[in-house]
Amino acid sequence: MVLASATRSGHVEINAARLYYEERGAGPSLLLIPGGTVDATHHAAVADLLADDFRTVTYDRRANGRSPRPSGWHATSIAEQADDAAGLIEALGLAPCAVWGGSLGGVVLLELLVRRPALVGAALVHEPPLFAVLDDGEQAAKGLLASAARAIRHSAVREEFRNHVRLSIGEAFEQLPPHLRERMFANATVFFDLEIPALVDHRPEPASLRRVLRRVDVPVTVMGDPHNHAALPFRAACWLADQLGTELRELSGGHMPYAATPEATAAAIRRALTD
Repeated sequence: MVLASATRSGHVEINAARLYYEERGAGPSLLLIPGGTVDATHHAAVADLLADDFRTVTYDRRANGRSPRPSGWHATSIAEQADDAAGLIEALGLAPCAVWGGSLGGVVLLELLVRRPALVGAALVHEPPLFAVLDDGEQAAKGLLASAARAIRHSAVREEFRNHVRLSIGEAFEQLPPHLRERMFANATVFFDLEIPALVDHRPEPASLRRVLRRVDVPVTVMGDPHNHAALPFRAACWLADQLGTELRELSGGHMPYAATPEATAAAIRRALTD
């Protein structure tokens, strides 16, 4: 295991945003795209475990964690988030690199594959909330938007976020170290105010998404925790694996395995990249 002292950090200017990143290890490049309310700190343990074999880069998406909110920035999109990831890959000279994306980060990774496939050597997608591909996706999207609106309108972000994680993450959230939970609370306002609307607005037509991903010459590994079998992100992962003609790889640890079970997550990533 690489010690935390081996971590190199900094900021890069990407698309009018100043993105904080951390880099560990040496070898083939691996970028981890964080999901909603998650930042580089939540990936630190798994990044340390992988640093023996990979040049591992984690980062805080714009307006999350140590990446300041850009001046005049009042809306985002999945395309913008994918362009940020592409810019980071180019700025740090990572291409073509393996990329992990979980939850919202998984949706961003899929958009990166559509927009800039040459930057990605291998894609690992974990439980992406693709509302458009499931019959009850529209209803789920409306519920998520309503939750976000309540949080912002009533200045009740912390309370509403607890309700959100109870449904999306479950007991795994309460088992996280307090400092990781607090970082998620701190990122929740941007999540509710800007990122959820962007996620809900992102409705790629399923047949078109399937055609595009099948044309992309990049190996895609899809992962999920079967204990989440009723949750939309896991069911979307099953749909994605089926459309790509691959098997869903089981990974324990719920919706945040990199934080809940970093050893199992590191082993799953290493296995997927060396198979």
